Amino acid sequence: MTRLIGTVEKRGKETWRLRVTVGYDAAGKQIKRSRTTRAKRAEDREKELAAFIAELESNEYLETKNILFRDFVEDYRKKHVMKNLQVTTRQSYKTSLDLYIVPYFGAKKIEKINAMHIMNFLEYLEDQGKGPHVRRNALNVLRSIFTKAVEWRLLKHNPCEAIKPPKLTKRTQKVFDENELKRLYEKLKKEPLDWQVLVQIAVVTGAREAEIAAIEFKNVDLVHKTILFENTIVVETGKGVTIRPGLKTKADRLVSIPDSLVTLLAEYKQIREEEKEILGAEWNWSDRFFLFSNVNGKPKRPDSIYERWTQFLKRADLPPIRFHDIRHTSASLLIAKGVHAKVIQERLGHSNIGTTMDIYSHVFREADQSAASHFEGLF
Repeated sequence: MTRLIGTVEKRGKETWRLRVTVGYDAAGKQIKRSRTTRAKRAEDREKELAAFIAELESNEYLETKNILFRDFVEDYRKKHVMKNLQVTTRQSYKTSLDLYIVPYFGAKKIEKINAMHIMNFLEYLEDQGKGPHVRRNALNVLRSIFTKAVEWRLLKHNPCEAIKPPKLTKRTQKVFDENELKRLYEKLKKEPLDWQVLVQIAVVTGAREAEIAAIEFKNVDLVHKTILFENTIVVETGKGVTIRPGLKTKADRLVSIPDSLVTLLAEYKQIREEEKEILGAEWNWSDRFFLFSNVNGKPKRPDSIYERWTQFLKRADLPPIRFHDIRHTSASLLIAKGVHAKVIQERLGHSNIGTTMDIYSHVFREADQSAASHFEGLF
């Protein structure tokens, strides 16, 4: 292999250009690669030139000087986001990119963006009143973008590597105690049957809104008293309600239910089957039979569950907690009753028991303190 030769040329008052001829085009014109240096000593400039030549000869040089951040992001969306990420994650990325990241970095050359620029960006978001969740999400998206830039050999280093994400303030969980749960069940008796079933499923199984919205009658086993969670309902921009196979942690989840809920589900199933038969051809989802749907069988949007929950709490004069907090209520009740953490992990669908122990650490501590009280008077 012919060794490459380069030159050092004075460009400005304090800058020099390193130029190396790497070949010739079809017309016989030299193909050159260049790099700028501010090294003041001649021997340092020569060392940089030698390193530049070695980089070119080993094929590690990456031509990125003319690529704008916004242009790379478009490729990143097509080749990674749209192909590899789930719908909800794609929508979250789109929000961060469109509202914050591209407007800030779009016109910059991607190779010029460094860790300091990213730290300044996070400070800018904070100055704009954006909370730690927004800033953390934006940093995660940026980290993903630059990770792909390195993986696709556009950059050598990820400028996000040394940046610590903003600290999140741990959300205080709001749950119903046993007395409030009893009030909840009393108030439910005055509600339509579909709402009674939906809320009781949430309390008993600790499932998420999108998982409950995706339950089909084939997932309900009234003989073995179980519900199988295997799909999720998502609302995709431009497409509306979409059925996504799998759950947040990928694996399906089989959850046992009590006799009281089995009885309620049996009654509800009979009514729903009669409604479906009456509708006949108007039932547009002939291949699926969701527990909770509109008049033509289309599954409910998860956000509609939350809206209905909010109105129900007002009518029932119950404390205002999120629908998702029923999940925490379910877990807290099981912990208080002494159910093993492994069982709770499996019912909630956490990927590992450490997640369960971390989220509900304060509840486990309270249960432990309560257990200690049983030793009073023994000695």
